[in-house]
Amino acid sequence: MNRMVVKKRAVVRGFTLIELLVVIAVIALLIGILLPALGKARKSSQQLHCQTNLKTIMQSVQMYANDWKDFLPLPNWLDNRNNKKPGWLYNPDPNTPAGDPKWKELCEIGDKNKDYIKFYETGSLWKYHEIKKTYRCMGHKEPYIQRSGWATSYLMNGAVVDYGRRLNSRRLTEYRPEGVLMWEADELSAGWNDGSSFPNEDRSTSRHDKGATVGSFDGHVWWLARAKFDEELERSPGKLWCVPTGNGH
Repeated sequence: MNRMVVKKRAVVRGFTLIELLVVIAVIALLIGILLPALGKARKSSQQLHCQTNLKTIMQSVQMYANDWKDFLPLPNWLDNRNNKKPGWLYNPDPNTPAGDPKWKELCEIGDKNKDYIKFYETGSLWKYHEIKKTYRCMGHKEPYIQRSGWATSYLMNGAVVDYGRRLNSRRLTEYRPEGVLMWEADELSAGWNDGSSFPNEDRSTSRHDKGATVGSFDGHVWWLARAKFDEELERSPGKLWCVPTGNGH
């Protein structure tokens, strides 16, 4: 008995238009959920990196003070080239005229150009960590508006030299432990042209969730909201206006 073998052609069924639209909608929904979470994670990573940087600098300050009989490093106040003493960030080059705009070359080229000296390596804190990236928050990117922006994201409180009334720095133990020694500054402030400032001249940035990284004289590093920074400016003496004598100014 002959058997007839009938082969059935396989039927390939594609997606309908409605099914494709549903898939696209689901993908769009997932992207909408994940992107904010990824953005938040990236910002948290930047903030943690920034705190690590400033913690390294604050530890270097503590080691410097231990080596120099409790004296703090000079803060690069007014970029004083006549002083010829290294500040925490750099040593002013006496061969470079005051107000020189070539901070990019100073910071990035250094001694490759014979007209300029090495930059970070001349700072008084360099030997305690020797990491160039320590001076900048990874969220602080070009274009840098002010000159100091080429060098750092952080400024030292001018209270170290009584806001210019002293040639030498004070001792670390003269300050209240909770006083703010350094902060992540707002580069849009016009006075940012060296390594130090008045708290009200170069206020804190709001780069990290409307706040900034700050470091205290005891070496503690913490996040401070920009609004709280502004409130603290009204206290004299306080954490920001912290010259050991008088009203902190």
